[in-house]
Amino acid sequence: MQAEAVNHQQWRHQRFEELVKTSDYHLNRYWDFETGSCDIDRLEHDILLLSGDEQIQAHFFWTIWTGKMPFEQVENIHRLNENSKTIVRQWSEHPFFL
Repeated sequence: MQAEAVNHQQWRHQRFEELVKTSDYHLNRYWDFETGSCDIDRLEHDILLLSGDEQIQAHFFWTIWTGKMPFEQVENIHRLNENSKTIVRQWSEHPFFL
């Protein structure tokens, strides 16, 4: 049973890495996929400095990483470009949080 939980955790991290790397922006700079870590302080700081689609996408990835789903995140999805909407759609087919 424990091995199954580890495999599921690895699967979620792999899916997350694929989503981040699919983004039009270089948001993977906040994550170290080798160690499974995130520079959350830098990400939260930079979210305030980003704008438009990049900010929404960064906040979306922050939401997955932290497991916190603020309502305004859902409200902003309509503002995303097509590639970013595709990333959200792919995640929403089998939603997960890390």
